[in-house]
Parts: sequence; C-alpha cells; structure tokens
Amino acid sequence: MPQTLTQLKADLYIKHSTKKDYYALAPYHYIKRTLGPTNQVYTLVPKSHRILTYPNPIGVIVYAKPIPHLKARNIATNNIFTQPKTRSDQLKLINRNVLYISRIIIDPRFRRCGLATWLLRATLKLQTIPYVETLTPIDFTNSLFQKAGFKQYPNPTPPRYEKFIAKLSSLGITSETIRHPTIAQKRLETLEPYQKEDFYYAMKQFLRAYPNLQPHFYEPETLSFTLYQLTYPQVYLLWTNENQKKNRRHPQSNLDCVERNKSNA
Repeated sequence: MPQTLTQLKADLYIKHSTKKDYYALAPYHYIKRTLGPTNQVYTLVPKSHRILTYPNPIGVIVYAKPIPHLKARNIATNNIFTQPKTRSDQLKLINRNVLYISRIIIDPRFRRCGLATWLLRATLKLQTIPYVETLTPIDFTNSLFQKAGFKQYPNPTPPRYEKFIAKLSSLGITSETIRHPTIAQKRLETLEPYQKEDFYYAMKQFLRAYPNLQPHFYEPETLSFTLYQLTYPQVYLLWTNENQKKNRRHPQSNLDCVERNKSNA
C-alpha cells in the first residue's frame, strides 16, 4: 500500500457525506458516546480504480453546531458573542458564525501519513462562516489543529466538574483512576456504605444535566459515562476564516444587524 501523502492523494478524494458514513470509523475514535446532531460530514474515500485497495471510507471529519457557552470562546473572540443583551440573541449570533469540529478520524492503518491534516485543511477551505472551533485533551491533536491555522487557548474547567473531582479525590479516586472506569468501579466496591452514599449523591448532582440517565443511575455504563465527562478538554482551538473578515458575514456585521433590528422594533 502507498504510504506517502502524494501517493495517497493520487488514490483518494474528499467526498461530502452523511452521518451514516461516520459510523464505519466511529470505533476508532477515543470518544465512545453517540454522535450528536451534525452540520457537515466529509469522508476520505478511494477513487474508483482503487476501491479494492483501501477501506471505504479511510477518514472522516464531522462539523457540528457549536457548544452554546464557552468561556474560552469569549476570551478568544474578545467577548463579541456576549454583546447581545439576551441569551437567545447570543445563541443566534453564535450559531450563525461558528462551527464545531466534533470528530476527525483516520483508519489506524493509515495514520501518521498526513491524511488528517489534508482532510482538515481541505474542508476548512469549504467553510463560509467566520469561525471554526474544537476542544481536545490530546496533545497530538492540538498539533494537528495548530498546523492548520488554529490558535490555542486554555479552557477553564467548569465549577461543577471541579467540585465532583474533589469529592472523588477525597474518596481515593484519583485523576488517573478516573481514566479507567473498571479500576474506579473496584475502588467504589471497597468503600464504606456511608462513603458510597456520599459518592452517589455527588454523582447524582453532577448528572442533573443529563436527565435521561436518571433511570439508569446505578448501572456500570452510567459510571463509565460520568467518569469520561470528567476528562474535560483542557484546550480550546479556534480557526478564523480570514476571507469572511472582509465581508458582511463577519460576526460584527451580524451583531450590528441585531442591534439595528432591536432599535427599529
């Protein structure tokens, strides 16, 4: 199989795809939870004369709606998205001007060949909005995005995360153990009854943001999901579409429109 990027580019092309195409590569991603709503999906697929040589698809990138509220976004954009007076107007401004990269996956047999960088850069060129953002806890991924022009910003851990992590630490469940749900489960089994009660109360408070999990509260899968949430991405990355800065699609123009509409109402 060809291993250089030049050879791979000759055999592959980037295709506008659907959410269904993502699931062929989903098992290879470190995030195991279900993919949420998507905005755009692109895949790397073999050209017709190479259809039997490569997996199909060989890579995928998913653009989704942005996370509603991120402190790091406000820092990176000089608080432009907090200027509308109501939360509703703030969300409208964010959704009109920001996309979020929720997944980028390359088949493990073809990693470290430059395919992820190619897929990322090529699909960024297709974007017609001012900003593309992502969150990641992985150092290698940070490098991938920075090479494509993303700027890196620290992303503060939300207080409710810090509170729950502190509770786990007091019970002997360290930050390292959090990354291994099976080990955490064994540690929980050694706790005294009052400590278990203390833990499940703290976990219930943390999971108030996920009401659909309440009926499955004591199941091992719920614990795994909860512990995964605690590996909160520490890095926020933002790409600015310089072409959009020059026209009326820039968020400042949208913000001006919001203000004008309000004043005319």
